[in-house]
Amino acid sequence: MPEWQASLDYSLLAFSHSGSYLASYSSVPEFSLTIWDWRKKILLCSQAQPGVDVTAMSFNPMSWHQLCLHSGTSVTLWNIERSDNEHLLKSKPVTLPAQDGSTMHEQNTFFFCPNTQDPYFGPVLPISAVAGLAGDEAETFKPKDDTQPTVHPTVHCWTPTSDLYMGSEEGYFLKIGADTFKAVAVHQKLSPDAKAKRRTTFRSMSHSAGKAEDGGRNEAQNVALFAMALHKDGLYAAGNVRAMKDLSLAIPDQNPGIDQKQDGVVRCYQVKGTQFQTEDCLEMDERITNLIFSPDYTYLLVETEKGSLYVFNPNDNEDVIQLLDASEGQFLGVDFIVPGSKHCVSVAESGEMHIWQTEDGACISKMSLHALATAMACSLSSHCVAVGTKGGHIFFIDVTDVKLPRVIHRVLLTEQPVEFLQQHRSVGESMGECQAMVLSHEIIDLTSLYDIEKEASEVIALLCPPDIKRARIEVFSLPSKIVLDNEECISERGLLKDHVIRRRFYDLEFPLCSVVKRKDTTVYGYASQAPFICKYHFASKISWKDSPVIKSEKRIPSKQFGQASLHLSPHGKWLASVAESGVLIIHDAATLDILAREHCHSYHEHGIRTLTFSLDGQFILVSGLDGAIVLLKWKRISERKLKDAVDFGNYLLSNLNDYIFQENTFLRNMPEWARILGPKLDSALFQSDSQVKFKKGSTVEIEEEEEYFLLTQEKSSEATWLAQKAEKAIKEETDKFTDKRKGVKHGIKKLRKKIQEMMFENAKAPTIEKLDQQEFNVDIEEQERQLIESEKEVARVRKDIEMENLTNAYLREIIKEDCWNAMSVKGRSVRSFHLPCEIQNYPMKERGPDEVAFLERILRMKKIEKTDMKDIIYNVKTAFNKEFDSVTRMKELEIARVKERNVRISEILNQLEIQEEIWEPTLTDNEKPDRDLRVLDSEIKVEKYLTPVMKAKEKIMARINYKRRLAAQGDNARERGLIDMMNGVLEIKKEDILKMILETELRKLQSSVQETTQTFDEIVNRLFEKKVKSEMVIYQEELKITNLLYSLLLDEELSTREAGLSHYLEKKRKEKMLTSDAVKASRAQVDTYREAYDILVAEDKLMERGFRKEFSDVPAHHVDQLFKLYKRRPRAQKTKVVCDTANPYGDRPGSVKVLQDAYTQLMKGIDEMDEFGNKPEGLDYTIWDRLCVSRRAKVESEQQIKQKALTLAEMQTFLQRRIEDDEKVRKEIEQIFTELNLLREMKMKFQLDLMVQFLFKQGQVELDSSNLIPDYTDAILINRSIIEELNSTIRAQGEKKVASMVESKDFRKGIFQLEWEHKKIKMQIDDLNQKARDIQKLNVTKDRQLFLTVLNYDSRMNHEVSVMEATLTFLDKVHKKNVQQREKLIMELGKQIDQKKVANHKLSKEIREMLVSVSERRHIFEASDSELLKEKINKEHYEDILQRQQLVDLAKAQAQELSILQAEVERLRMKTFPAFFDVQEY
Repeated sequence: MPEWQASLDYSLLAFSHSGSYLASYSSVPEFSLTIWDWRKKILLCSQAQPGVDVTAMSFNPMSWHQLCLHSGTSVTLWNIERSDNEHLLKSKPVTLPAQDGSTMHEQNTFFFCPNTQDPYFGPVLPISAVAGLAGDEAETFKPKDDTQPTVHPTVHCWTPTSDLYMGSEEGYFLKIGADTFKAVAVHQKLSPDAKAKRRTTFRSMSHSAGKAEDGGRNEAQNVALFAMALHKDGLYAAGNVRAMKDLSLAIPDQNPGIDQKQDGVVRCYQVKGTQFQTEDCLEMDERITNLIFSPDYTYLLVETEKGSLYVFNPNDNEDVIQLLDASEGQFLGVDFIVPGSKHCVSVAESGEMHIWQTEDGACISKMSLHALATAMACSLSSHCVAVGTKGGHIFFIDVTDVKLPRVIHRVLLTEQPVEFLQQHRSVGESMGECQAMVLSHEIIDLTSLYDIEKEASEVIALLCPPDIKRARIEVFSLPSKIVLDNEECISERGLLKDHVIRRRFYDLEFPLCSVVKRKDTTVYGYASQAPFICKYHFASKISWKDSPVIKSEKRIPSKQFGQASLHLSPHGKWLASVAESGVLIIHDAATLDILAREHCHSYHEHGIRTLTFSLDGQFILVSGLDGAIVLLKWKRISERKLKDAVDFGNYLLSNLNDYIFQENTFLRNMPEWARILGPKLDSALFQSDSQVKFKKGSTVEIEEEEEYFLLTQEKSSEATWLAQKAEKAIKEETDKFTDKRKGVKHGIKKLRKKIQEMMFENAKAPTIEKLDQQEFNVDIEEQERQLIESEKEVARVRKDIEMENLTNAYLREIIKEDCWNAMSVKGRSVRSFHLPCEIQNYPMKERGPDEVAFLERILRMKKIEKTDMKDIIYNVKTAFNKEFDSVTRMKELEIARVKERNVRISEILNQLEIQEEIWEPTLTDNEKPDRDLRVLDSEIKVEKYLTPVMKAKEKIMARINYKRRLAAQGDNARERGLIDMMNGVLEIKKEDILKMILETELRKLQSSVQETTQTFDEIVNRLFEKKVKSEMVIYQEELKITNLLYSLLLDEELSTREAGLSHYLEKKRKEKMLTSDAVKASRAQVDTYREAYDILVAEDKLMERGFRKEFSDVPAHHVDQLFKLYKRRPRAQKTKVVCDTANPYGDRPGSVKVLQDAYTQLMKGIDEMDEFGNKPEGLDYTIWDRLCVSRRAKVESEQQIKQKALTLAEMQTFLQRRIEDDEKVRKEIEQIFTELNLLREMKMKFQLDLMVQFLFKQGQVELDSSNLIPDYTDAILINRSIIEELNSTIRAQGEKKVASMVESKDFRKGIFQLEWEHKKIKMQIDDLNQKARDIQKLNVTKDRQLFLTVLNYDSRMNHEVSVMEATLTFLDKVHKKNVQQREKLIMELGKQIDQKKVANHKLSKEIREMLVSVSERRHIFEASDSELLKEKINKEHYEDILQRQQLVDLAKAQAQELSILQAEVERLRMKTFPAFFDVQEY
């Protein structure tokens, strides 16, 4: 269909059931639904759905006018409307239930508006207007909180009533009404035992179900349906049931444990109303993806996820027949079985191996390795396949008998997966060798090449080191003597020796993803960052030390995308590139010209994965991640190029025939490998039948005894080849150094004994002389290594901490700049000293010039109200902040005075020996908010890092403090002697006098502090009252601003709503113009067609009326007889239709082909009636011919009238639908006009209904204050004077009553005061008596004596300081000496660096000279090789000239023959000259 094509591909195709119509859906970028007439190859109509990715599509079997399309989140029904040759697509979305199965009721949020109107806050508008949307997005806008996720459709099926059954991922069974376009969840009617019912013909192919015959699945268990097929018996649907299975087989590379599987089940649904019942028909271990009934609705075809096909009769006990057993898992490789290309072998990731016949693609046999495969390779010298696994094994499989492959050997190379596995593609003694490469993930690609002359394999590995960010190729050789003389080529631990492999390194300019190498020095690479194919030329001798970056000789762009790889043909002249795009491109290896291009796989499944050439180059095998294998054969290519490939393949086979015969004979004689698996299990696991019939009940492939054997088998203790080599080397070393080991062990025992004795002695030593445990560590190297590692870790942690501190400091500066420095008035608070009162100021930003200019501009624009209110608030805050700052400064002064007095109070308390806590006022964090910007040492919880110098200094200070404390606690002889001589009498008298003075001074100071702080608290209380009044003013003004902003916001929302309605109205007007034009065009088309129809009817009537005039020359008795024959029509032959009771759709509407067949059958009947045998007797033949012609014209006219009548009825229906669409748009426009008028009335009412704010004192609002906001609906305003007169009267009466109450109160107060004075005097007497007793019992303790005996304290401190200064002086001298030594060492290292630079300069000069000589030799070599190339080119040119001359001669001879044949054809045509015409067109 050349009229229209998708840019990439078509994701879905669907044929109509009754008509020649095809629906297609394209993916990125069009996302278009297109309807085609596939018979006429024309496009009928198309509709785009940008961004909608559809997963399923189907026609309604009862009407081709309906289509159902669904994706993972939505369902859409499409109607195809037709008017003569015009087709139109109309969509209708289906409302899906929520994820919990509940029905969702969607409302039109654009027109939906609640009826409730709030008189205080104004009208309530739609959400789109509140969001400020006025364009197309306003029509579909829905808040995120109101969006509820729906079910995810998986499959659908049409019913005879044009309804739809649908399954979902959530397990719900849905039914979609054809008229309502809503999906409703159909619930299951559970049986009493809640067990799933099974049919009498139930069959199970599930291994888990076969072991528990009496156990059944829960009936209420959700089944996610993925396939449906309708039948007269009910709806057959297939889904998946999750099951947990314990699978623990002792098979290599398979970890035992719990494996979560999905079992497939086919169920028959009996739907009645909103309930259904189910019966299980089939159960299997695989996931079912598709169900299709046969044309007679007898057999059901089942397709599984991996591609297997099964057929069974749901109503019969016949066996389930397996038509196709597909591979489980994706193919990781495919290759031909040599010689020839008759068979090929493929290996999947799951470990399944298939042998295919290339002629018809039939699967000959298969087997499973029960191991995850990672690589494969086919031998060229034998019928042997090598498969590498994830567990490091390599399986060798004998395929000499393609119908019965068998494992003959297995070897464990390493515990890592085998990444690459290759065979030599050349002739030699090591043809049967297999190269297994177990490489790290650093290796991107690997290829090998066999050199016949050197008898060695050249391995090329592609790397992309992250430090250089470009490709690096490592080339190393594997000589044949590795197999012949293995011990000389490998070390004792199994590693290849460097002089054997001869490694070479090449750095390339670009990062590559694939690389191949020809037998010469040419290398091809595919760039990974851009789609380019690069050609490189490698030098034969180069080392990695002087390896330059190699530039590409040629670079061509590739039209592929995604991850790509390159492959060389066996003869090395074709370069194939494959990529995730699924396109195979073959280039000429010499010129990189494109020889062929073929699309093999879909890019949706990541395109092509592997490619293999046959030995003769005639066939190419391609496999992809879509589970398909594609065999390609050359269609157009020059004979010379194909001959080169065939000759090379024949050459290889001629040299391989002897090897193939010998090695195949050896393979047949090798026994089958069975190290773990038993003989009975082998036959079950390696089953090779291509078609398997599953009978009822025969679901267990492994017997219980064999399964028990596998479950109880221990894990294999097989050692890898490298481990065996290492074990052997260790054993040899142990035998060689036995005596030395004994001597070393004996010495270690002596040393251990001696160290233990030293540790025992160290434990007895004093604490100051003890050594640390690490000092006894004799492993100095390990100790130094641990020390270095710890220092590195400390440095790393320190660096991380520094970076984190730097980040926090940066954030701190940002926060400080925005929230502190930018504030002209910092936010802070002031607290009273004794009362729980705290007042905060108003943080304010300084008004910038822009803001001041804006305010002036607002004033000029006469929008003064809001600006004045903001200015009032600003002035109130400024005035309060000034007074707040003065109070704050006052508090700071008071705190300073209190601290001065507290110093004296502290001295007095110390002299009086009174332990009393001194009240010390401080500023809180809220009063000093800048404290939050400083970090104190006490806030750091982690241990502080100290340098060695700081640690030494801290030890010295600790010792000084310790000595100081000892000195303070020492005995003072002077004070003790004075007390002994004077007995303390003189001091006691002075102390009494001093104590009285100090107590008096203490009371004065404390009362002074109390008075000043109380005075400040009163100031704070007054400030608090002012703050309350300021808050009142500010809140009032802010309320005004809020009301003003709300009115502006509501006005903006109303304007937005009006703009949205206007935009929607304009949109509908344009739509109305389109619908009106469509109605006019359709009506004109109908009128024109009706005129043609009327003319045709009139002509038909005239034709019937003019019959007698036309046959007026015929006798009268013949005219009546002829008129009867003229009106006679052949009987319609009814085709005997076999009653198909199983077809759920019954008799479907006739298709175009059926109508054409009926017309053809009618004309055949007319031909039979025109025969001369039906001519009346005595009628002339000419009159009979005239009757036949007239009758045929009449029949054709009648058929044409019928066809036009059907078309006219369809066109009238189309016109009626266009009229209905036009009427619907007209009603919508009227609704929009009504909405606009209501909105404008609402807007006018809101603008006139103003809000005025009044300020009343407390008591002036006499309303019920039970609610937060009183209801002022019925409130009235009363004059203030009336209330004040009434209040004055009440106040006068109240004052009289209060006066009498005050007199009574004062009298009772005097009585209480006298009683209080009496109690006070008695308590003072008791207090003085107690004090006298305390003074008599007072003792002079040792602590008081020490306080008086500290006269030598200053001299001791001076002595300790002098000692510390001397120590510091000594440390400075040692540090300077160390610095001088380090400077000398730096100077010596600098001299050595200069010497190295001179040597490097000399070496660089030598390198330049060597490069010049290399380039000269390369030019000489190229010049000598050019003569041979010219001779070869001339020879090929001469052969081409000869071939062209032969073709020209042949063309001339064929042209002469054609001219003779054309003349003969013309002669025969003129002789016969028949009339040919196209029956179909007629």
